[in-house]
Amino acid sequence: MEEAGSPESSKKRQREASAEMEASIQQIQHKIEQFTQQVSGLLEAGKSFFTEVASAFEESVVQLHQKQVEKWEEEIGMLRAVDAVNEEMSARLSNAQSLISSTVTAVDHE
Repeated sequence: MEEAGSPESSKKRQREASAEMEASIQQIQHKIEQFTQQVSGLLEAGKSFFTEVASAFEESVVQLHQKQVEKWEEEIGMLRAVDAVNEEMSARLSNAQSLISSTVTAVDHE
């Protein structure tokens, strides 16, 4: 029989404490591994999410640019059409003024 203060009793308590300590350490290491896996998963999910968001953002900006350029090109076409009509009307007015002027001059000389 072992006495409470004997060296054998002390070694047994150390082994029990060491076994308990080792079990606690194993639990903590398991928690670390689980947490590391969770963090890794979150990082991968976040990376994937940001890649998708960046791609969608880039696509939206490109579409916005294309629509704006198309709008301005349409505006340029309309301005050119208006300019062509203005030039035609200016030429007609000039012809009409010339015709009126020559008619008035002819009537004055009669």
